[in-house]
Amino acid sequence: LTTMSKAIKRLLLFDVDGTLTRPRLEVTPEMEAFLYNEAKAVATLGLVGGSDIAKISEQMRGRDVVTKFDYFFSENGLVAYKGGQLLAEQSILKKFGEKVLQKLINFRSN
Repeated sequence: LTTMSKAIKRLLLFDVDGTLTRPRLEVTPEMEAFLYNEAKAVATLGLVGGSDIAKISEQMRGRDVVTKFDYFFSENGLVAYKGGQLLAEQSILKKFGEKVLQKLINFRSN
């Protein structure tokens, strides 16, 4: 990565569980150093996770993870940050309502 130029537009998106961390565990110091020192120097970084911000913050060693990445997406993209600022937030419950959500939760395929 050290030979690439940040002038060439690159976006690197990283998943938390199973990619940056072992499932449900904390990021290693080596991975943190790579992300924040090497990768960030040559590309725009985004973090994506299925968990909520509290769980991702635990795995990534602090709530400041939202500001360490250029883009931060939690809850499978339902909550989005850009530059540490909340960009958008959506809720399946708010979007579709309790009745539709319960139908989805209780759906069984044959």
